[in-house]
Amino acid sequence: APFRTFTHWVAWNIEVKGSEVEVPKGVPRDSDLMRQGVNDFGRVGYDGPCPPKGHGEHHYHFRVFALDTEISVEDGAKR
Repeated sequence: APFRTFTHWVAWNIEVKGSEVEVPKGVPRDSDLMRQGVNDFGRVGYDGPCPPKGHGEHHYHFRVFALDTEISVEDGAKR
């Protein structure tokens, strides 16, 4: 986004199996695999990038935090 950081997805308490984490494509907004918050589209879950035509090149950065405990945050929380 040309004027600010845009959040496409907020997710936490993602289910871990062994030493790996896999988030399936198309994970539903009400999935039991994780908790999800409100993105900058104003919706819960993931919404992919779709820059408006004529906006030029967009850059995407991913920020991931790995915690050794679950966190107590209600579904639908904002970043």
